[in-house]
Amino acid sequence: MALCHGWPSHQLLKDLVNDLYKNQTRVTADLAYTIRFMFGDTNNILRFLEGLFDNYNEALYSHKFFYPLLLQRARDDKELRSTIKNLLLSTNSISEKVSLYALLEKVDGIDQDIITWKQQELLSQEVYRFGYNITSNKLTSLIEVLDETSSDLTVYN
Repeated sequence: MALCHGWPSHQLLKDLVNDLYKNQTRVTADLAYTIRFMFGDTNNILRFLEGLFDNYNEALYSHKFFYPLLLQRARDDKELRSTIKNLLLSTNSISEKVSLYALLEKVDGIDQDIITWKQQELLSQEVYRFGYNITSNKLTSLIEVLDETSSDLTVYN
């Protein structure tokens, strides 16, 4: 674990991670999520999120392991933020809308496109539906997430 955080780009660590995958070594949940969010590509993380949104009950326990790592990765990885933004702007899933907006808001990823999307969502009946909120690890209405910052419709980026 210390090696993951201390030298995430060191070749020795990459070799160890590859050995873990090849040998299908059992690791703790904490280490597994650390490896996923430090070394997983954007598509790998999106597949994880899509699975999570399909069955968010599984996240209720594991949230404490993956959420801080996801938050850090989203703060550090511009490509991931861009991909999350594009998914938010195109999704029909209420859990994706709630979670992805809340996540982008946490990492200062709100831009003019998202503000425009938010203004349209606030006018729809969809805002009264509930979805899984990845930032709070509970069901939340879309309006509750959007209202947290609705008085501040400025561009952050």
